[in-house]
Amino acid sequence: MNKKLTISIIIILGLFALSGYLLFYIEKTKDGEKLERIERATRANMASSFGVSNYGDGSQDPEIFISNANINGYNVVLTTQKDCFYCVDPILEQKLELFKDGELKYEVIAYDSRFLSFNDKTKEGVEFDEFLSAGSFVHRNTTDINNNKIPELSFYHMQGKYDEVYVIELDEDSPKVLFQDNNVFPVYFTNEDNDDLVEIEIFDDSFFVPYLSSAGWVAPKIVFSYDKEISEYIVDPKKMRRLAPSREELENKAKECDSEPEANSELNFYCKGNYSSSLGYILELIYSGNTKSVKEYLDLVWRDNKKWETKDDFIKELKGCIKETQYYKYLSPGLFDLSLL
Repeated sequence: MNKKLTISIIIILGLFALSGYLLFYIEKTKDGEKLERIERATRANMASSFGVSNYGDGSQDPEIFISNANINGYNVVLTTQKDCFYCVDPILEQKLELFKDGELKYEVIAYDSRFLSFNDKTKEGVEFDEFLSAGSFVHRNTTDINNNKIPELSFYHMQGKYDEVYVIELDEDSPKVLFQDNNVFPVYFTNEDNDDLVEIEIFDDSFFVPYLSSAGWVAPKIVFSYDKEISEYIVDPKKMRRLAPSREELENKAKECDSEPEANSELNFYCKGNYSSSLGYILELIYSGNTKSVKEYLDLVWRDNKKWETKDDFIKELKGCIKETQYYKYLSPGLFDLSLL
């Protein structure tokens, strides 16, 4: 009786292991979205069951997975290198290749990273998701933001501190890069004027490092519009411009900022509401074409602090930082004139 029970248990365990194996591979060449769900669920379950590390133990060589999908006459090949097959976050590197009639037309490599989607055309923002098959990548990232009936692949990948963003149109002859940028996060598709063309909004991270210790995360919004003549997205100062705030609005913004010295040992500019610091609002004023309002607001919000002795010292450093950003040449003097500060 015990022998039969033992055999039965062994058979059940064997069937369980086999079903898990088949669950992972059964849809390997079919619908990418379904495959992605299967792979993610299986991987998470395995990691949970065996208690493995997020980083892999280095006990096995990296594994390479290659898949492909077709769209608009292109063969999309996604290569994924994994360090630990059963780890929760095992991807070391991904490579995207676009082939046309057997010829490599475009290639993007996400070093020490993976490709992510931002194909939401609303203000909901980026989708933190990964792609483990070319079918899933194409399914989630296909867009037509310039409304010309030619599909694009819109995606990004993290590279160090910043993001590399791509919108690649799959033209009949060869891929066209409609938009490519870095040093940005997050990314939005938007259409505030309700026309037939979608704008791209990014947030310039140039101010993240120099002001992090004093003011928290601040990043002004940059708007890109599609230029039909050159078939690219370019910085659009006109769509960044906003009406100047009233004196009452500036006073209300200043009241949101804490005046207690303990709020920040370096710079007492921390504010409540939508801004981590008054610097965030100052940059919004500048990048919406309201440079003249900055001095008025600064007079209201300025406190003695350990970082800058005077407002002029602060303004001088801020001007220098803005001039070093990659977008300054597109925005000044058309949108703002720093000599007015």
